[in-house]
This record gives sequence, C-alpha cells and structure tokens, in this order.
Amino acid sequence: MEANRKTSAAIVSTVDGQPCYAMFEASGVTVHGAFLSGPLLLEVQESFTVELALPDGDKVRTRARVVRVASGVAAGMDISFIDLPDEAKRKLSNGRND
Repeated sequence: MEANRKTSAAIVSTVDGQPCYAMFEASGVTVHGAFLSGPLLLEVQESFTVELALPDGDKVRTRARVVRVASGVAAGMDISFIDLPDEAKRKLSNGRND
C-alpha cells in the first residue's frame, strides 16, 4: 500500500458482550503501522485491537500499540502493529520490503 494512501480503520472493543467500533481514517499505512485520525486519542503505550481495510477490500484484525499522540489541527495517533498476519503484510507491502 502506498504510504500516502488512506483507508478506513476501527478500534474494536467489547461493551456488555457486544462488539463496539470507533471509526478512524488510517494514513501512512505500512506493514509496521499507521497514523489514525478520528474521534478519540488513546494514551502512548496503550494497546488495542484494530480492524483495517486492506487494498483488496478484505479486512484484517490485529493488535496495535500507540507510539505517539498528536493533538491540535492534525490530531491523531501513530500506531505500531503487533502480530500482523503474514497474509496482511503481503497485501500491504504489494511486493515491497517495507
């Protein structure tokens, strides 16, 4: 996936046993992580489950961790993926070694 390409992402949590989604826009997506902008900011080092739309339309869920938080006009979070499945890595890299 091109580093400047944007896609949808959701932080997934459970409330009263039901899945709950907070929707975000993901940019700068690589096999290592992404920048999420959306309705809330988490704390640095906080980990969570994220669902990401892949270039082919599939979705992947993986764990991620917040590595940096930006506030102000360009508010959002840099996240690092934890245990991204190999198939998702292949689809995101499109043959590149990033």
